[in-house]
Amino acid sequence: MKPIEISVINYKGGSAKTTLSINLAGYFAVKHKRKVLVVDLDPQSGSTMIATKAFNKSYPLPFDVSKDNRKKADYDIVIYDHPPTNQIRSLSPFVLVPTILDANSFGPTLKTISDLRQTDSEYMLVPFRVEQNKDQQMLLKDLTEKAEQQGKQQPSVKNRAVYQRSANLSVCVYQTVKGELTKSDTWYARREIDAVGDALGTMIKAKLLSQR
Repeated sequence: MKPIEISVINYKGGSAKTTLSINLAGYFAVKHKRKVLVVDLDPQSGSTMIATKAFNKSYPLPFDVSKDNRKKADYDIVIYDHPPTNQIRSLSPFVLVPTILDANSFGPTLKTISDLRQTDSEYMLVPFRVEQNKDQQMLLKDLTEKAEQQGKQQPSVKNRAVYQRSANLSVCVYQTVKGELTKSDTWYARREIDAVGDALGTMIKAKLLSQR
């Protein structure tokens, strides 16, 4: 059986692609007991550095990270952590577009979505590091209403310090580090990533059913 392949992409740098890739991999590996591979396509090698540090600290990630996908057939789920780029390349059938809800991200994100509409990939926007200010909350409400009108879910991820803490510790939010990161520390973050994974799962099932 072929693995389910997922691309995480946005033309804008700093849009939390690596953070989403690592934590989504944790969702599938820990919560659903799937064998997961993160393919680090970014020249900055953020996912690879996290995996290397985790291994050196003796609490490895619950999934594999590689710079290539030559062994992808050995996995249930393959997640591609794409670099910021100005064009779509080698996209998976399913795509997540993490974005920050600010003026700097607006243009590149719209261009990413526009180009995705020209492909056969199913995609979902994931607002990340969402602040509680009025402008971002109004925009999130608008996105949620539009998604609901289309019969879709609109998960989002708040700006929580625990995401940076877990990255600094080289773990995903589904892991704990004795004396430094507990389940209670990551409870809200795990619920948010659960919502992203669940919405993605719904999208994947709908696509696979339509192909039968």
